[in-house]
Amino acid sequence: MRKLSRRSITIAAALAMAGSLVAAPANAEVADSGTAAAVPKCVHTQAGKRPGWQYVDVINECNRNVRVIAKIANAQDSRCMSLRPGQKKVDRFRGDNARFIGLKAC
Repeated sequence: MRKLSRRSITIAAALAMAGSLVAAPANAEVADSGTAAAVPKCVHTQAGKRPGWQYVDVINECNRNVRVIAKIANAQDSRCMSLRPGQKKVDRFRGDNARFIGLKAC
């Protein structure tokens, strides 16, 4: 019985090491996405709802052009939006569980 438990421990250790090797690429993806330029604090949003759809206004109050994506949970993210200083764009989306969760630089 002890030989079986030793073997089980050896197998469990091997599986744990293999699992950490499989997890490595996922961590690399997170690191890569974190290196993208952050959205400036001078870009503001306002989310709201209308019958049948939801929206998020993205307003560029910076003194330079910005490019952002509206991240939407449980629905498709927006396309990359390019906004000039002072410009406002609206992203509309549908879905009962959809909600705006933030901006990402693109």
